[in-house]
Parts: sequence; structure tokens; C-alpha cells
Amino acid sequence: MSQNWLSLVGADAIPETLEERSSGTHYEIERSDGKPCAMQARFRNIDGVGIAALSGNYAVHATSRIDSSALTLTFVTNGPMAISPGVGRHDVDAGEGDCLVIPFKEGTLARIAPEGTKLVVDVPDSVVRDILSRHFHIDPPRRIDWHPIVRRDQSNLHLLQRLIVNAHDTLEAIEADDITSNQAILAGQYRDLIVSSLLLTLPNSLTDALSKNND
Repeated sequence: MSQNWLSLVGADAIPETLEERSSGTHYEIERSDGKPCAMQARFRNIDGVGIAALSGNYAVHATSRIDSSALTLTFVTNGPMAISPGVGRHDVDAGEGDCLVIPFKEGTLARIAPEGTKLVVDVPDSVVRDILSRHFHIDPPRRIDWHPIVRRDQSNLHLLQRLIVNAHDTLEAIEADDITSNQAILAGQYRDLIVSSLLLTLPNSLTDALSKNND
């Protein structure tokens, strides 16, 4: 099995693996019936942006970590999910194509029920700041506020998800053909395109400024 494909069993192994791949989130998992937790995953690092396609039989409690800054997007790729976008807030039903956004705001909590599969994108704060400076010529603020739930029918979210999946599959195909020189160049271009697209697609406190600076 490729190093980018994993099949794990156990309530300890799964969160440890997820936290190794995600710089900004602490994970706890559980099963209500007491049976072993299992996860199947595909991982890819696109020049600093982490991509993970996940499925499993467990519920997730995800909390932003104190010691790291990252933006984490969780797309519902199949089936329903119940999501709690913050401590003390009511659960929200999410369907295929919807997205949960966990800001790098300390302590933000997401609870995701086990039904369905997920596409998780982890973007370090340093990458977001770099794209704001180079692509949009905006001085990055100390903090960007994001809307916690983005619906598929409220934006071009499906295009962003398709871009991410295409980047993952293209780079995996190039890796399989051992064309390493092209892979490094494409990874950097895909990273810039993905982060620029998410800044323009996901509602945030810079939306107006980005629209004015977007050619």
C-alpha cells in the first residue's frame, strides 16, 4: 500500500495520525457501540497544504490547538453529517457538498457524526498570509474571521472542492509515473490556486477587500 494510503484501527492510532498531518487541530474519536474505531484515508501534501480523504465508523471531536495556527476545511463528500460549529452551539445538519470551516481561533470545536465521508484540507496561516501578500497585494491582518458553515448552494463551493480533488489526483498520477521535476512545479502552482480560490469562495472578514483587489 502507498505511504499516502492508510487503513487504521483504534481510538489512539487514528487521532495520532490525523494530528501528525494537521498542524492546527486536536482530535478525539469515539464509537457509541463500543466496537473498534476504523479509518481509511488518502493523504497528500501539496507544497504545505494538507489534503486528506477520510472515511470511517467513528464520531469526531475536533478542537483548534493553542500552539499552532491553521485553517481547516471539512467537505462532506458523501452522506449526511451532524456538525456543531462551536462550543455550546446547536448541531447543524450538513449534506453532500457542504463545508465546515474551523478558523485558527483557539478552542473552536467541531463535532462530526460518523455517517458519511470527508475531504479535509489543512492550510497553515503562513501560507494564507503569503498568498494574500503575493496574489492580492493585501497586508495580512492579525486574524481572519471565517463563516463556520458554508453551503454548497450558497457559493461556488463545488468548484473549490473539484479543484482540490483534481490537484490531489493529478499529483498522485505524476508521482506514480516518477516525473518528480514536474511534480514540484505543479504542487506550488496548485497550492497557490487552491488557497487563492478558497479566499475568494469562503465568506470571511476580507471578502470585500479581496473583491476590490481581485483582477
